[in-house]
Amino acid sequence: MRSLSLAALAGLIALGAALASASARDGIAATVEAAVWRSLADPALLYLSTRAEGGRWRTGNEPLDLSAPDPSGRFQRSNAVPVAVPLADGGAATVEVAVWRSLADPALLYLGTRAEGGSWRRGSEPLDLSVAGPSGRFRRSAVVAVRVPLPFIAPRPDPRLMDACANGVAVPDPEANPGLVGDCALLLEARDILVGDGEPLGWSADRSMGSWRGITAEGSPPRVTDVALVGYGIDLRGRVPSVLAGLSKLRRLYLKGALTGPIPPELGQLRDLRDLRLYAHLTGAIPPELGALSSLEELGLGGNRLTGAIPPELGLLTNLEYLRLGANQLTGGIPPELGALTRLWSLELDGNQLTGTIPPELGALTRLWSLELDGNQLTGAIPPELARLPLLQTLELQGNRLTGAVPAEFASFGNLRELDLRDNRLTGQIPAKLSASPHFDRLWLGGNRFTGCLPLDLREVAQDRGALGLRFCQCPASLLPGDGDASTRTVGADGIPFLPDGYDEYTTATGTHRVSYSLVVDLPDGGAWRLGRRWRTDDGDIRARVWEEASQSYVVIDPFTGEEHGRVVVDGPADCVANPSTQLDRIVASARAQPLAVPPDPDGARLMPFLEPVVGDGDSWRVAVGSGDAPLVFDVPEGMRLTLERTGIVINGSATIFVDLRDEDSGSELTLFGSTTHDTSIGEEWRRDVTEAGKARGVDALFDRIVASTRKVPPPACDMPAIAPDCAILLGAKAALAGDAALNWSLDVPLEDWDGIVVNRRTVRIVWLDLRNAGLTGSIPPSLGGLSRLDALGLNGNRLTGAIPPEIAAIPGLRFLHLEHNLLTGAIPPELAAVPGLRLDLSGNRLEGCIPAGLYDIGTYGVPDSNPALRRCGDAR
Repeated sequence: MRSLSLAALAGLIALGAALASASARDGIAATVEAAVWRSLADPALLYLSTRAEGGRWRTGNEPLDLSAPDPSGRFQRSNAVPVAVPLADGGAATVEVAVWRSLADPALLYLGTRAEGGSWRRGSEPLDLSVAGPSGRFRRSAVVAVRVPLPFIAPRPDPRLMDACANGVAVPDPEANPGLVGDCALLLEARDILVGDGEPLGWSADRSMGSWRGITAEGSPPRVTDVALVGYGIDLRGRVPSVLAGLSKLRRLYLKGALTGPIPPELGQLRDLRDLRLYAHLTGAIPPELGALSSLEELGLGGNRLTGAIPPELGLLTNLEYLRLGANQLTGGIPPELGALTRLWSLELDGNQLTGTIPPELGALTRLWSLELDGNQLTGAIPPELARLPLLQTLELQGNRLTGAVPAEFASFGNLRELDLRDNRLTGQIPAKLSASPHFDRLWLGGNRFTGCLPLDLREVAQDRGALGLRFCQCPASLLPGDGDASTRTVGADGIPFLPDGYDEYTTATGTHRVSYSLVVDLPDGGAWRLGRRWRTDDGDIRARVWEEASQSYVVIDPFTGEEHGRVVVDGPADCVANPSTQLDRIVASARAQPLAVPPDPDGARLMPFLEPVVGDGDSWRVAVGSGDAPLVFDVPEGMRLTLERTGIVINGSATIFVDLRDEDSGSELTLFGSTTHDTSIGEEWRRDVTEAGKARGVDALFDRIVASTRKVPPPACDMPAIAPDCAILLGAKAALAGDAALNWSLDVPLEDWDGIVVNRRTVRIVWLDLRNAGLTGSIPPSLGGLSRLDALGLNGNRLTGAIPPEIAAIPGLRFLHLEHNLLTGAIPPELAAVPGLRLDLSGNRLEGCIPAGLYDIGTYGVPDSNPALRRCGDAR
């Protein structure tokens, strides 16, 4: 065996990139430096030089013995070389260093360390033994500096505080539970560090620990498991106490307030800790010692003022599910070691100053739901490996300096809902598909350098399509969504249809349509139009949005004058005749004021339109909540201009409606509310906000008159002329439809309690008939086609027999027809294919013959040909 002269080498080892000067031990970790030497005469001879940081180098006289097997079966390990680390109390701790050799490639050597008796941690980078030694007889590696966690020395509670906590008050049986007595003493010491003098937390030895704010003690015997100081009106103005590391059973530490200073590295010894959240004004670096929290499931340090690099040791937290480090001042790169956190659900590193590239290792986080890297200074290409994240729903990369193209692999995202790539330096063409998820609905691409055109398939998800400066790749009119002429179901008293305002309703019909009660426009060919939301601006003006469905373009107009106030438009190719910009120009040019005279409802009240000021004349006005089912009528005083601002329903044990009204001339507001049940009064005053201008013009008295006039609408009954024909139809159909089942339709039962019906209180007509899974065994009566205001008919999940009556297709506004999973026979009435906008399900029956042409184009839910004897019309079978 050859020996290496210790005296010859002690002063010759280069230090490489040494760490900043620090004590050998800062409390719970030590920095050890090492270098490996190889003999040129006999390359099998390896020697190890080590030292505690700031100490003297020591080199073994005997070569390393790399014969110990590694549990993985892929390496051999050398004998352990001990390094003595001096402690502040005069003692010493031992850190062991060893070398691993790859069996697959013996030239690959790795350095590993552990605290004496602890677990080995092998480095991920192989050693480069290319540095020439001064004697010319050896080659050596660069010096490797490793930070090693040391055995924990628990903080010792102050003896005086121990005596105070053993008084039998704070801890009921101190002799039987000395551990809780120690927890009590540590918390009392922490109290003054957290909040200063005094006892605003209620932590006192003269009070039972069960009453201490934010403290939970569990187990047998009880120990402190939770310290959660969030809310409580407590002003935390100190720092995070290191003595909390003595709470050896702590599972949750959650502090939020005005705390400053660093994060104590001692917290890294809380081996049972599962939840560590510190949201304050903390400064300094993230202690790498936190990588020893092997049980940690959530680490939340966002919104502080932390600096320095993200410790790669955090990659050791293999139980971590949430890592939140956003909104700090962190620098350096994203450690690739974070790719080992395979249980991670959310990774938030946004709002820092991180540089470098996005590690492709993050593609191994297969449980990740959310990845937020926005607001940094990241460079390079977007790793295609991110597309391997099968559960990812949110990917935010905006506000960096990323370059290159959007990876084509992103088309394979199966669950992605939101992708934000704004404000980078991305180039190339935008892929036609950026997610395979049916829920993908939010995409931002602006502020990049894309070329080419915008795929039309992205029109509904691209939120900033108007800011891209690109045209669609195809003419939007080439993808018009069906006929969808829903506007024919809502026609004003003057015969002009209203522009549909639902997200699922639109019209491709041309000609005059009403945008509001005050304004009409002419719709051109080649578009699918609907009315987007209407809203009040900060200046009090009302705006409306006319939306083109195929291109997702829109124009904002004044709903009283038609004046344009902005638009978001993306045109197709230059030769597209029906480009949205041209179509919207025509709409704006055609806009003209044409107020609609609101006819009275069956009880004499008129419907008060949302955001349309009405001038009171002492007559009754009704408001609509939801589908118009609102039992509320009031009188608007003569000369008062009143706007219906907002309506809604609050579910608080029973349904309570609320109605917000606004006096346009003063900006004063009044809120009315009440239960929708029959036995509770309605129209009580909830809130009143009268401005100074309102007080000057006597609005208080006008509001008093409105409140006094508010009353319920009588519940619908079969003796009302409007609904009497509907009642007669149902009573006549009852026996045939029910069969052996029971339906409670009877003049002796209140109409609103009849099985399966919904009555619109404004029109006093039956709009829904829902008898699914009701045990019906009869047949579908043709007379149901006389329910002329029916919107939905649901008879699915019964045992109905016989044919589908063609008379059902005569219901003019029918939108939903569910007849699936019955025993219906015969042919499908061809009349159903002509019902505009119908959503239909006939699956699971015994229908025969052929499927009428056009049936698949009307929004079929179930598959009609799931009936075994059905075929498409024109098929040979």
